[in-house]
Amino acid sequence: MLEPPAPPEAPQPQYPYYSQPSFKQAPPPQLSSEQIQEVAESIIEEKWDELNSRIGNIPLWKDKINTDLISIKQELLRTQERFNQLQNILLGKINEYNQSITNVSSEMKALEQVMQKIIEPLTSNIKDLQKITEKLKSKS
Repeated sequence: MLEPPAPPEAPQPQYPYYSQPSFKQAPPPQLSSEQIQEVAESIIEEKWDELNSRIGNIPLWKDKINTDLISIKQELLRTQERFNQLQNILLGKINEYNQSITNVSSEMKALEQVMQKIIEPLTSNIKDLQKITEKLKSKS
C-alpha cells in the first residue's frame, strides 16, 4: 500500500533568535484634572468648529428663519385683511343687488296695478269703437 504524503512542515522563522517581540507597556502618564479638562475642551471645540463649518452658523440660521417666519406672518395678516375687505365688498354688492331686485319687484307691482286700472277702460273703449265701426259698416 501507498503511504499518504507527509504534511508540509511549518515554516521556520527566519530569525530563530528572536521570538515574538515583546513590548513593555509604559505606565500611563499621570494627567491632572485640569489637563484632562483642557484636552476635553479642545476636542469639543474642534468638533464644534467642524460641525459649524458643515452646517453653518446656527444663531445666524435661527435669526434668518425667525425673520422669514415674521415675514410670512405679516403676509398672512395682509392676505387675511384683503380677504376681509373682499368679503365686505361682496356683501355690499349682494346687498345692492338685493335692493335692486326689491325695487324692480316694487316697480313691477306698481306697473301691474296701473295696467289693471288702464286695461279695463281701454277694453271698454275698444268694445265701444267696435260697435261704432259695426254700425258704420252696416249703414254703408
